[in-house]
Amino acid sequence: MSFTSLRLEGWRQFNKIDIDFHPRLTIITGANGAGKSTILKILASHFGWNHSLLATPKLNKKGEKSFHNGVFENLISLFHKIANNEARTNIGELVYKDSKSLISLPRKTGINYSLHIPQRISMNGINIDSHRPKPEYQPVTQIQANTADMKLFYRKYFNEYKQSGRGANPIFSLKEALINMAIFGDGNKNLQANAVIQEEFEGFKKILGVCYLIVSALKTLKL
Repeated sequence: MSFTSLRLEGWRQFNKIDIDFHPRLTIITGANGAGKSTILKILASHFGWNHSLLATPKLNKKGEKSFHNGVFENLISLFHKIANNEARTNIGELVYKDSKSLISLPRKTGINYSLHIPQRISMNGINIDSHRPKPEYQPVTQIQANTADMKLFYRKYFNEYKQSGRGANPIFSLKEALINMAIFGDGNKNLQANAVIQEEFEGFKKILGVCYLIVSALKTLKL
């Protein structure tokens, strides 16, 4: 059994894609963030590798939290699903050599969700995961008060990055550091501001801004 084609539409990075797989070898290329790993996760689920996906948290005016599953669709289609109380949204189709299956996801979801491929077929194969840290949600449950030395946060992030292949989560350490910097840098009526931490935090944001401008400029170049 083998894959024949994959179609995804109106979900996450994908406006509309159609991929026809070669019987022997298919090479998928693209820029960072184009969705290559997402496509491979869909295929890897047939080899026993189940990856959960992250939804985007949103707050309404009342402060209530909801999660967006990455689906973008026109209002007519959305109203139709709500009126018919449809629990799932179809985002594509996976075609095998002798069969096919729709790909859907829950319309309402939590922070983590999985794709639903009802006619998925088990195959022999192997999945070599990306070298990047796994995008797993882990809430920050405590705030550290010893934020004066930012080198401590850097060492913790670097050590967990080296151990990321063994289950460590460096993204959590980075998130923890940024939250601490945001809280203790500017301060408030009950906390004294820390100029050193504030400078570090503003410098981090400037670096992100420069990186974004460079990536945006490179995308416009025709090589």
